[in-house]
Amino acid sequence: KPERLFDDIQHLFVKKVVKKKQAAVPTRVKTMLLRTLRRAPRCPRVLKARICVDSTSAEEPTVVVQKFGGTSLGDAERLHHVAGIVKHQLETVDRVVPVVSALSSDVKEDGTTARLLQAVDHAKAGHGDLVMKEMGEVRDYHRGVLSDLRRMAPVSSEYCLQGTYENISREVMQATDVCLLQLALAGGGDAARNQFVGHEDFVVGAGERLAAELVAYALHVRGVDAGSVDLSRSLIGTAADAPFDERVLKQQIKAVLAESAAAAPVVTGYFGPVTGGLLEVVGRGYTDYTAALVAAATGAQVLQVWKESGGIFEANPKHVPAARLLTAVTPADAKELTQFGNEVLHPRTIDACMHANVPID
Repeated sequence: KPERLFDDIQHLFVKKVVKKKQAAVPTRVKTMLLRTLRRAPRCPRVLKARICVDSTSAEEPTVVVQKFGGTSLGDAERLHHVAGIVKHQLETVDRVVPVVSALSSDVKEDGTTARLLQAVDHAKAGHGDLVMKEMGEVRDYHRGVLSDLRRMAPVSSEYCLQGTYENISREVMQATDVCLLQLALAGGGDAARNQFVGHEDFVVGAGERLAAELVAYALHVRGVDAGSVDLSRSLIGTAADAPFDERVLKQQIKAVLAESAAAAPVVTGYFGPVTGGLLEVVGRGYTDYTAALVAAATGAQVLQVWKESGGIFEANPKHVPAARLLTAVTPADAKELTQFGNEVLHPRTIDACMHANVPID
């Protein structure tokens, strides 16, 4: 508050400039200080990836990107809560872009991404029956969450429900077909198996596509204008052997989101196949990075990363129980923490936000 800051500055003025505690500050100095303080820009709270100066004009739409991890979306109750967070944010901005990971329980080894990777491994090993078992469990899990969401809804759109149900079935069926393709190629040698790398990314990305469908439905239940956006469309037209290019990717993401008129377009954390394999080139936790690219592409006012933890710790609290919670951290320190095993954010996330001048909360 200007008046509180003024009191501190007045004290310093008397002590350092006038050097007499009983001396009065000239009226013209008081007026000048208060006018300057009231014109000063106010910075958002919590962690920043920049020194924040509000340069957004009144004509520009305000956008907030929100990243939600898999355990935040693990069941109907959590999805309903996330939808409430998005709806509340829409009261203060023009658009909220949720970026979602694949659904997961509190144990990541039992999560959707882990099951999809297991199905891929079964296909590579030639176990078709195990592929069908894993994919069936993925399908039933998401259908069950959808049914629970419907029961929680005070008013439900049957059309929206049926469409979401059909989309879940389609996504799982397509991912299963790709795994069975790998099964057919399993005996074809290295050349045949190498053709499957991009398809493997597609199977892993099914988790985010399923999550986007459920989050969009949860938002509809709360009366929010929402729709799911499969970000893998952003790489359409890119050569299969083209190197990973972040600049081009951001341009394509911007074009894809411009096609959606929804107030809350729910974006998949999976952005498409990557030459050499998504998990090998970008790594697990790529949805954090995707959220940063979306924030940069949309010129977002802030990227909010919603985590289950209480914040950023000086070390991974799973391995160091005595690790202290940090109240503030610089971008360089946050990046260093990620590089040394503290699962704060994907390492590329901070760089992408810093280059685009987007703060991270």
